[in-house]
Amino acid sequence: MQIRPRPSLRAGAALLALVAGIPSGAAALPPSPAPQDPERGSIGGLIVCGPGWVEVDGARRIETPYPVAKALEFAGPGALIELQPGDYAPLMIGFNNQDPSNARTVGGQPGLPITVRGRGIVRFKAQGRGDTIGISQQFPVAHITFEKVVIEAGTRSAVMFYDLADNEQHTGFHFYDCGIDGGWDHVAGTGNSSKWGILGHDLADFVFAGREGRAFVRDVRLEHGFYLQSPRGDITLENIDGTRLGRCFVQITARERSGPPGRGLIVVRGNKVSDTGLSEWDDFKGGTAFTFAGGLQHCTILVQDNTYKAGFDQRLRKLTRGGAPYGTGALVAWDGGEKLPNGSLVLRSNEFRFAEGCGDRATVAISACERVVIEADNVFQAGAFGVALDLEPEYTGDRPGPKPNGRVFLADGVDLKGELRISGRAATDAQRSALAISFGER
Repeated sequence: MQIRPRPSLRAGAALLALVAGIPSGAAALPPSPAPQDPERGSIGGLIVCGPGWVEVDGARRIETPYPVAKALEFAGPGALIELQPGDYAPLMIGFNNQDPSNARTVGGQPGLPITVRGRGIVRFKAQGRGDTIGISQQFPVAHITFEKVVIEAGTRSAVMFYDLADNEQHTGFHFYDCGIDGGWDHVAGTGNSSKWGILGHDLADFVFAGREGRAFVRDVRLEHGFYLQSPRGDITLENIDGTRLGRCFVQITARERSGPPGRGLIVVRGNKVSDTGLSEWDDFKGGTAFTFAGGLQHCTILVQDNTYKAGFDQRLRKLTRGGAPYGTGALVAWDGGEKLPNGSLVLRSNEFRFAEGCGDRATVAISACERVVIEADNVFQAGAFGVALDLEPEYTGDRPGPKPNGRVFLADGVDLKGELRISGRAATDAQRSALAISFGER
C-alpha cells in the first residue's frame, strides 16, 4: 500500500462533499388505489383500538381478535390508529390472503403515512408466531409508521420484511420510540428463543429511531438486532439502545444472489450499544457490533455519535469460548465474500471501548470500501487483542483475504488507545504520530 502525503483540509472537505453527494436511492413506489370493499373506508382521521376491538368514526365498534389489522384496512392516508394500553395479536401486512391477522391495505402516501401509535404500555405479542409483524408486497403497501409500541420477537423475528423481486421494495416504513424485545436471558440460558430483531430485505426510506425518547432492541438470542439486506434506498437507525444480542447490533449487506448492489444513504447515529456476539450457537463469537458486509457499492454509510462497550457487565463475561477473551469487535467493514465493494464510509464522533482483558479482535477493521473518512473526534480503545484500528487486515483460516480500500483519510487527533495496523503490519512511528494517512485510489 503506497503512503502519500496527507491531503489538505480543503481536499478533505472536497471529499466529504463528494461523499455526501452520492445519490440516496430510488423514488418511492406510487400509491395503489384504495380498497373498494364497502366494509372498508378511507378514513384519514382517528381510529381507536383496544385489545379485542376497533372503533371507527367514534361510533361503530367492531369486536375482533385482530384489531390493528382491521383498523389498517379502514385507514386512509394521514390516518391515526390509536392503541389503548394492552397486548395485541401478531400482524401481517400486504399478503394476498384472507387470514384475519392480515391487513390488505395500500398504506399511506409520501408525507401522509398511516400512523399506528401506542398509548401507555402497548405490546405486540408473538403468540407462537415465527414473525410477530410480517410485511410483504403481494398486496402493494407503503408508508406506515409505528410509534411507542414494543414488539416481542417471535421465534424468527419481531418484524420481517419479506424478500422481493429486483423491481420491488418496501418503502416508507418508520418506527419511532419503539422497542424490540427478544425475551432471552443469556446468563440463565432461558426465555424466548428469538433469532432476529428486524430482518429486512429491499428497504427504502426505512427508519427505526428514538425521537421523543430512546428506542431499543435487546435480549435477542441467536442473531442480529437489525439484519438489513439489499437496501434499495435510505436507511436510518438512530437513538437506539442495543444490548445483549446474539450477533451484531446491525449487519447490512447486499449479496449478489439477493439482488442488485445496495444503494442509498445509511445513517447509524446516536446509538448506545453493549455486549453483542453472545449466541451460544456461534460459541459466543458471532460477529461484530456494527457490520457492513459487502455489495453496498452505491451507499454512503455515516456512523456517527455511537458508543459500544463490551465486558463491563461482569455477569456476562463467562459467555465466551474456552481460552478466548470475552467479546468480539466494535465495527467491521469488509466485502463479506461479495464481488463488489462498499461505497463511502464516514466515522464521526464514535466511542468504542472494551473492558480490560476483553475483545478478541481489532476494535475497528476496515477493508473493501471505495472511500473511508475517519474524523478526529473518534475514540477507539483496544481490548485484549491490542489493535485499535486495522486497515486492510489479514485474515486467517478459510476466510478470504480482504479487498483493498480505495482512498482513506485518517485525521489528526483520532484517539487510538491501541495499535494501528496497515495491511497486517504495525504502522510506523511516523504514521502513528501523524495519524493522517492518504492512500491513493486503486
